Amino acid sequence: MSKEGKRSSSAIKKTLIVFGAAVAIFAIINVLWYFGYRLQYNKIAARLDASEYAEDAEAKTRTVYSKVVDEYIIRMTFPSYLQKGGKITIAKNTDYSSDGLAQSNDEQYSIAFYYWPKPFGKERLGVSISENDSVENNWYQVYIYPDLSLVIREDYRKEEIQLCNELINKYKDEIERMKAILEDTIGVDFDKKAWYGKV
Repeated sequence: MSKEGKRSSSAIKKTLIVFGAAVAIFAIINVLWYFGYRLQYNKIAARLDASEYAEDAEAKTRTVYSKVVDEYIIRMTFPSYLQKGGKITIAKNTDYSSDGLAQSNDEQYSIAFYYWPKPFGKERLGVSISENDSVENNWYQVYIYPDLSLVIREDYRKEEIQLCNELINKYKDEIERMKAILEDTIGVDFDKKAWYGKV
């Protein structure tokens, strides 16, 4: 075989090795994402009701996972492919429109409780509280621990911490109820998890 033929054969082998390594890495990433994120969401989805939803008659339908428990609705958003962005939310059924977006209601407040599963890291719980009065609409969303104490971030001002703690205490009974319903419905014990913000 000539020198040129050997060089060409060597270049092809190197290209195949690089291509094979890239395919193997991509396959590993897919397996880790599927078993780490998607499978966990699949297990939760199995405990919820699936329904088809489309923005309008011409839009592509998508499957929405939700469940009504008493006066509350639980909704789940899957993480996008190879992403981490899924979450599970519970709120009063009147706080959401049919497409799962928050909407105003006749009450003077609305509360949503969030759970972000993170199989490869510390998980997160959160709460959003909106108080409506005749002058303005005050809305706050914060991370919390299972005992409903506030996860204090470095950028929080003292007044914000005090206000958020006051709001959480004001609506503590309802937040506790939503937490208990969510735990029971999706089969998760929040007290046995590792949480964002804990050292």
